[in-house]
Amino acid sequence: MIVVLALWLAACAGGPTPRTTVPAEGAGRWIEAGRSALERGEMVRAERWLEQAVRVAPRDPRAWRALADLRQAQGRWEEARRLRLRACRLVGDCP
Repeated sequence: MIVVLALWLAACAGGPTPRTTVPAEGAGRWIEAGRSALERGEMVRAERWLEQAVRVAPRDPRAWRALADLRQAQGRWEEARRLRLRACRLVGDCP
């Protein structure tokens, strides 16, 4: 029920459609969509996808790193640093 509500709300916000569900492996498709949007310079769309990725898979360091890349591209340096630190703590590879 929660997934259905989340997809409906995301669709209303111009986010993923009901056909775009969270894959079994986590947030991989959300991350991929966000990174692709970032590469195209579509910051708003990238933000939507990557924030969704960290919501659906908060323990996936790839999602946090991708969101950090977006924040860096937006010039939000301190937030990018904090997000990268969060990602490295999830995998235990912090310097």
